Amino acid sequence: VDEDGALSVEEIQAMKEARETRRDQWRNRWDTNEDGVIDEAEREAAREALRQRIEERRRERFNEADTNGDGCLSLAEFMAIPAVADLAARMPEAPARIFARLDANADGCLSLEEFLVHLRHRHEHHWRNAETFARADANDDGRLSLREFSEIPQVQRLAEEPQRGFRALDRDRDHWLSLEELLGRERHNGPDPSA
Repeated sequence: VDEDGALSVEEIQAMKEARETRRDQWRNRWDTNEDGVIDEAEREAAREALRQRIEERRRERFNEADTNGDGCLSLAEFMAIPAVADLAARMPEAPARIFARLDANADGCLSLEEFLVHLRHRHEHHWRNAETFARADANDDGRLSLREFSEIPQVQRLAEEPQRGFRALDRDRDHWLSLEELLGRERHNGPDPSA
C-alpha cells in the first residue's frame, strides 16, 4: 500500500480484513434465507449462478473469436483466443487436439454448443449419483441399459450423443452401466478390504 516494497504488519492486517470482508459479502449473497448457514439449496443456487456467469463469459468470448460472424469457430479463430494462444506457445500441438475433441460432428468448425459443452459437462457431474441411478433403473435390475441411461434428463441436455457418453462410462464394455461406472469408480472384484 505504501509502495516501499515490503509488507508491514498493518498492510498484512488490512489485506486479511479485505479478504474477510469479501468472504462475508459472498456468504451474505449466498445465504438467501439469512439464517447464518449456507444450506445445500443455497449452495446449489450459488453454483448455478456462477455457472451462468461463466457460460455468459464463454458466449462473449465465442462471439469475439468468431471474426467472420458465421456462427462457428475455425481452428484459426479458436487459436486466436488469448488463453488458447498462450497454451499453443507452451504446447504447440494441444490446441488442435482440444479443437478436435470439442468438434463433436468433425466438420472442422466449433459451434457455440460445441464450444460450451465442456463447461456444461464439467458442471453437470453432480447428477451422477445413487439417487439418479435408482430413478433411471426402470426395471430395478441394478444396472442401466443404454435406453435407461438416455432417459436421464441431464444426459439429454448434453450435446454429445447418449451412446457416446454411455460407452465412455461402460468401463467393462458389457453394454450395461453399474452404479460404480455411473459414479466413475472402478469396480472392486477382490475381497472386501473392510472385512
